[in-house]
Amino acid sequence: LPVIDDKGELVGLLSQGDFVALTMSDAWNRFAETAKAGIFNNYQPFLILVGIAIYTIVLLSFLQS
Repeated sequence: LPVIDDKGELVGLLSQGDFVALTMSDAWNRFAETAKAGIFNNYQPFLILVGIAIYTIVLLSFLQS
C-alpha cells in the first residue's frame, strides 16, 4: 500500500500485513479503553455489590456443608 503525503508524493510503502497488524492493535486498544471507560465507571457500585453477594453465597454454602 502506498503512503502518500499531503502533496501527493510517495513517502513509502506499507505491506498489507503491516497495515492489518497496525489496524488490529489500534482497534484492540480503542476497544479496551472504551470498555474500561464505559463499563467500570457506570457499573462499578453494581459490580461491587454483585461480588459481595457471590462471596456471601459461596461462604454460606461452605459453612452449611
